[in-house]
Amino acid sequence: MSKIALITGATAGIGEACAHVFARERYDLVLTGRRTDRLEKLAQQLMAEYNVEVKTLEFDVRNREDVINNLEALPDEWKKVNVLVNNAGLSQGLDPIQNGSYDDWETMIDTNVKGLLYVTKVVSNWMISNGFGHIINLGSIAGKEVYPNGNVYCASKHAVDALNKAMRIDLLPYGIKVTAVHPGAVETEFSLVRFKGDEARAKKRVENLKTLREEADKALTTYGWIDKTKGLAHISIERAMELTVAELAKQKPAPAGPIAAPETQAPAGAPATAAPASPAPAGSSQTGGASPPASPAAQAPASPSPAAQSSPSPSPASPSPTKSP
Repeated sequence: MSKIALITGATAGIGEACAHVFARERYDLVLTGRRTDRLEKLAQQLMAEYNVEVKTLEFDVRNREDVINNLEALPDEWKKVNVLVNNAGLSQGLDPIQNGSYDDWETMIDTNVKGLLYVTKVVSNWMISNGFGHIINLGSIAGKEVYPNGNVYCASKHAVDALNKAMRIDLLPYGIKVTAVHPGAVETEFSLVRFKGDEARAKKRVENLKTLREEADKALTTYGWIDKTKGLAHISIERAMELTVAELAKQKPAPAGPIAAPETQAPAGAPATAAPASPAPAGSSQTGGASPPASPAAQAPASPSPAAQSSPSPSPASPSPTKSP
């Protein structure tokens, strides 16, 4: 058989888009979801368009027994999974913690955390037996930052982020790769599910969003890394971000020399004290005749006398002092 990708929550949104991407790359697919009609329609489309084999499994990842029974019922050749995409996830409600719904909380935790664990336990053991595999966990920017009224959803995605790191450690001895993808807002059925079918409210959440592709094209075109006539250059978004930072740094000229340390004013007539040398790393000794750190008495600035309050004009090589507003 060809390589195999198993994608949960494949009936819409990111899961469905992933199915097209992997099929285009000639992966055979195991697609899971709760809506049998959509699964079958997608399977027929992928097989016709990409000439790949597709297995569909209808179950809710929240139901542990259904997860285990459906996955383990696959023929052995379909358990040679190269890539698992843990995509199934959702949000319910957008209420402050004191007004939240117990049912909504349980639905999010059971789907986003426990469902991911149920699928991963089964498939990771296949991967260990096979000696290969790559797990991709769909997190969220909500797993990195918390927003108003996102409480339990954000907590569930922080859990996905933690589990992703833990899986990477646990599965490293077996050569299993583990990756997380943390998207921002995407115009899918996500908001419609969150607001339980309220289309007007769901649409309002995404009406001012720009697509990631549009923003990426804009950034890359701005800095000359993309030819508009040839489409997006073959570089990762992470690399593009690095290049953007480098380009911005080039546009800001560096200072002519090192920034001088602020001088400590001494009383009139007192000898000038040299700035203390930078401390050496712990466990190392200072060499090369560096001056030892000044004593605590010498480090404390003295109250300037009236004669010392008027600083002389800075020399051309010294930066001008900055006044506080």
